[in-house]
Amino acid sequence: MGLGLPETAAETEATTSATVNRLRHAHAALVERLPELRAARPAEQRRILHRRLAEAAAAQPLDTRPARTVRLDGERATRRRTRAAIGLPVSFAVAVGLAMAVSPDRGAPAPEPEQRPAATQPGSR
Repeated sequence: MGLGLPETAAETEATTSATVNRLRHAHAALVERLPELRAARPAEQRRILHRRLAEAAAAQPLDTRPARTVRLDGERATRRRTRAAIGLPVSFAVAVGLAMAVSPDRGAPAPEPEQRPAATQPGSR
């Protein structure tokens, strides 16, 4: 894909040593699944993998965007979601405040109904 080890580590937000281990495990998994790689020398494995990846890429043409553009777009979307997550509760609070300000009783609690002793209630014995 054209990325060096440090760039790959930065893209996956991992350390360089962690990225090396991931690549080693991925290479081992490829050798397990592709029988033609098992018997090949490391230099030959590289050529075989390159050819197989080129064949797979040719079968599915893809218009890739630069990694920087993808990352910036993701950061922009995150900022939009953060603003929405903050803006929605603030908008709700403003709407409640306005409703209280324009209501006839100005948001005061409703008065409690008068309580009569049980003996003076209509229909009581």
